Amino acid sequence: MFYEYEDGSIKIEYEDYVVDMYGGCDYESIYTLDKENAEKLRKHLEKTHTGSFEEMFNEEFGSNMKKKSLEKELDRLKIKYTHFTWIG
Repeated sequence: MFYEYEDGSIKIEYEDYVVDMYGGCDYESIYTLDKENAEKLRKHLEKTHTGSFEEMFNEEFGSNMKKKSLEKELDRLKIKYTHFTWIG
């Protein structure tokens, strides 16, 4: 799920249910970027993609985020983010 807020920040989250690696538990991962860092990501995506921020994001990383590692790409681009995970 991709959320774009009025203040310019974004939140990207995904969930995976009944994950074997975690003994059948559910897994949730949430990335949050403030306005400045969301804009850095948008500018990077605009170099090779067109459309809304969400459309460009999905093209780059996949709608299920299995196309490319978001965390590795943000680190490579030196884009700051917070990351929260939950297993239950």
